[in-house]
Amino acid sequence: MMNPIQYVFIGLLLCSFISQNDVGPTVKHVLEYMYTRFNSSHFEVAGLLDGELVDFYSSALKSPVPKKSWNEENTSFGYNDWQEILSARQEVNTYFLSSAVDLRRHFVKHPLSGDIVQMKLGCTVDITIIESKKTEKVVGFAEFAYDGNTVLFLSDNSSIWIPKDEYAHDIHDIVHKWNTQSMKDHLTNFVNVDCPVALDRFRLLERTNSSAPKVYTVPGGSLKPGLINLTCLITGSYPKSSPIEMNLFRDNILLTEMEGVHSSGVRPNEDHTYQLRKTLILERMLPWEFKMEGV
Repeated sequence: MMNPIQYVFIGLLLCSFISQNDVGPTVKHVLEYMYTRFNSSHFEVAGLLDGELVDFYSSALKSPVPKKSWNEENTSFGYNDWQEILSARQEVNTYFLSSAVDLRRHFVKHPLSGDIVQMKLGCTVDITIIESKKTEKVVGFAEFAYDGNTVLFLSDNSSIWIPKDEYAHDIHDIVHKWNTQSMKDHLTNFVNVDCPVALDRFRLLERTNSSAPKVYTVPGGSLKPGLINLTCLITGSYPKSSPIEMNLFRDNILLTEMEGVHSSGVRPNEDHTYQLRKTLILERMLPWEFKMEGV
């Protein structure tokens, strides 16, 4: 008969990891740019991929600041892709500043006005995999806010500006002007064409630049005699929009909290990756086979 402890270690060797990057019912990815105009001479732009900063621009700095290892130097392997989207954003920058002037002129008559104009624009992709068939739904978006309140947004088909209900009458003239301007075409082209291309490339750069998550299994002692703690750790998963999960099996039967599985929950590492730890308390002498599978 096989030694029980050795048998447990055989189970440990079966621990595996399957990335959930684009796997599962639906995974959403977002590339967005946050514009803020503080006054007539200063504005800032922050570019974010799935909530992580890609670049930052301030009119005081005069040039965008890269925030990723793949775009930080002109020799970085993603630098050219980053430069392409920066070039496409030039028309968007001009459009934002022109539109911000319109909004400020309209709202500055209000005595409590703080004079801060913001624009958020970008695109999302919803990826669904059903029976190994992958479908993607890409949507562009844009909206303007004044003093923190959204006042109008681009329609679902990215063709016209629509005011928020409470501002529908108040900014009717601005909406009419913006919807008849040819400059709007630069914005709609960016959110519907340039942004999805950049989102796809940036996601590839993130995957290429990040090492595969690591899986560790750690048997340890227990405070109670005759028991052993069995822990499985997955660490190095990136980004946070691609969640990690782990299943524990005993004799090919899935174990849950009802069977004593304790989860740490997904936690951040210092290098912006994520980890998940699950622990099960076992009877030391029982000859069960255990398998841990990351998904």
